[in-house]
Amino acid sequence: MITHTQPLTWPTKADYDLAIKNWKQSILDPTISSGTLSQDNMGIHRFGGANLYVNVYKIGNWMIRCFCSNPPRQPPNDIVERYKAIGDFCAQHRQDVSALLPVTFIERGIKVQSQVFPIVKMPFLTHCPALGDFIAEHYHEKSTMEALSQAWLRMINEMEHASFAHGDLDLTNVLVEQSQQGLLLRLIDYDNVWIPALDGYPQTEHGHAPFQHPHFLPPNPRPYDALMDRFSALVIYISLRALSTNPELYDEWGADESERLLFSENDYKIANLVDGRIAQLISRVTDIELRGYIQVLAQSLRTDLMPPALSNIAQTTMRISLTTSRPTSSQTPTIQPPPIALWGQQVYTVGQTFWNTPIQSQPNGQHSPDDTARMYNWATPAAGNTPPNAPVPLYANTPNSTPQKATGANTTTALTPSQQRQKKRRQRQQGGTNTTTALTPSQGNPPVHSMRRIILTAVLGSTVVALIIILVFFFFVLRPMGIVP
Repeated sequence: MITHTQPLTWPTKADYDLAIKNWKQSILDPTISSGTLSQDNMGIHRFGGANLYVNVYKIGNWMIRCFCSNPPRQPPNDIVERYKAIGDFCAQHRQDVSALLPVTFIERGIKVQSQVFPIVKMPFLTHCPALGDFIAEHYHEKSTMEALSQAWLRMINEMEHASFAHGDLDLTNVLVEQSQQGLLLRLIDYDNVWIPALDGYPQTEHGHAPFQHPHFLPPNPRPYDALMDRFSALVIYISLRALSTNPELYDEWGADESERLLFSENDYKIANLVDGRIAQLISRVTDIELRGYIQVLAQSLRTDLMPPALSNIAQTTMRISLTTSRPTSSQTPTIQPPPIALWGQQVYTVGQTFWNTPIQSQPNGQHSPDDTARMYNWATPAAGNTPPNAPVPLYANTPNSTPQKATGANTTTALTPSQQRQKKRRQRQQGGTNTTTALTPSQGNPPVHSMRRIILTAVLGSTVVALIIILVFFFFVLRPMGIVP
């Protein structure tokens, strides 16, 4: 049980730098003080935290995290309680979550001036580049990016299963460890971690904007619970999968080692636009399963809600993939274009995919990215089996299929000879033997403009006849009589 304590008055960054110069005397943990302080040409080497409330140093094989006052940023009042709980959680669940590192909270860690302050130590991983640096070096290697995508999916699934959320998944807080067994991802920077023991604590950070849902960025509050990683997990996974098949996107869309991958904060704000990058990506990738993930991302942005867990999305897209027809030969499968229809109509074509709204006909027979984004994740039906709530079939022309004539409630049933005779008998009894010729669906009732044309023709004809009568009367009656000159 964690109890709240009085907040500490933390040293400044400069105070820590002065103390760390004499680390053998200021660091009170002998396993750390026996090591060598990492320095560069500028002096002491700081590892991140420039604009935050931490100083991070490397001494020997340990990374040391010191909490400092950096106005206007201050450590949370309960930072000590949080790290005690996080350290206990990591010790208990490291076998369940392979990305976790040992987190050791040291109550009496470093002496600054005349006071002693706590520190957090974590092991330093050699030859483990940050995720952003690893992608920048290998984004053009298909097999490596596919392995990285699988490693990411494994890490996120393990975190979800253990009820662990990092709170700031980005390109710098995830390290890539390479071994003979494959790629293994490791997490660092646990300042904003959520675990069940911290349920009810306040949120302290908002994360890196290019990997966070815009609805939960300042001034809006951000959830502090087990779901807070889901948006960043989805965004990074989509980027890794897309780069494995479309590596040119890395340079085209301005990805880098530390700030962002394929999407920026602005891309999330214009997600509903046809020319937005989320819509463009749907049209550029050919992986049906990946399109499902992108659609979930777009839906999350439209509804201002966190997306489902990656494992739930994977199960949905897997069911769709299993119901999609597979080629019988070794040829590469091709993506069938959607049905072509007009707005105001609904189309269902056997062997094609359902759409929640009809798509517009395009000059080249292709669909727009925005149309693709509206695709339902419904299974492709077998011939003759219309799923429940399917739209009523109309004429549907697809590039690779024969148009199918609609059948519906308005179709006229053919009359038997006996029924035809009874119908004629009723017509004669109602007055006359003439029968009305049935109009075809394309003919319909006589249009209004046809009646107008008939009336106009009659009026013009009457006018011409009247003029002819007047002229004849003038020249052959009045004039010979001398009444008119």
